[in-house]
Amino acid sequence: MNEDRLKVYTYRWVLLFIFMLGNVSLQILWISYATVTLEAATYYSVGEFEILFLSTIFMITYIPVSFIATWFINKFGFRMGVGLGALINGVFGFLRALGTKLYFSFIYSNNDIN
Repeated sequence: MNEDRLKVYTYRWVLLFIFMLGNVSLQILWISYATVTLEAATYYSVGEFEILFLSTIFMITYIPVSFIATWFINKFGFRMGVGLGALINGVFGFLRALGTKLYFSFIYSNNDIN
């Protein structure tokens, strides 16, 4: 019997770890709305439902975007797909961080710390 042997490269574990870090950071960006729902609703003068719907958009868009991501990975490879996903995640996470100065100034100005 002729059996092909699979060779497992250590580099695959590195890619898996990078993929895991990308997913963890994406989930942290998504779930971070849960802790500031009331403050964000007050700040933006909207109801709590609108803020909760904003975090639900992630789960709604995940399905169609996963088809696009699958196509991209099949066409350009796993490394390019994960790299592009991590880049997009980082850019939009950074853009969210740019808006925090105004948000934190709102919290501190309404805080009665003496």
